Amino acid sequence: MNITELLADLGVDFWTGVIIGGLAVAFISYVYSNKQRLALQEENAQLKGKLDADDGNLDKIKNIANQLMTEQAAQSNVEIKKTLDPLKENINSFKNRLEDLDKERAADNRAIKEHINTLNQRSIEVSEEAANLTNALRNDKTMQGSWGEVILERLLELS
Repeated sequence: MNITELLADLGVDFWTGVIIGGLAVAFISYVYSNKQRLALQEENAQLKGKLDADDGNLDKIKNIANQLMTEQAAQSNVEIKKTLDPLKENINSFKNRLEDLDKERAADNRAIKEHINTLNQRSIEVSEEAANLTNALRNDKTMQGSWGEVILERLLELS
């Protein structure tokens, strides 16, 4: 027996059968949709739980990454310091040596200036004495004779 005969036996005509069939399909569809909705809600809850867990894991990963970066930065700073400290010491030593050399050069320059001033003064004195001697030898005949005697005496002593 098929559905049409079954409906005919029940005294249901065609349109009533269509309505009952439509309602049955709607009910089945509703039940199926409800099951799907519940399944999707459950899946959504599971995914949300996983997402929350992943967020927690992400926070843990971020914390670990930050900690590693901090440790690596500290280690890098130590390594850089190990590398740069000898260079810094050499630069400071070089700087101190340059400062010492600059002080020595300044002292030497002062000493040279003093010697130059002394030589200039002596040169002026010698020039004045030579001029005085020249004037004395040219003008004073007695002085010329005495000068000649002094020169002869020195020549004889040196020979």
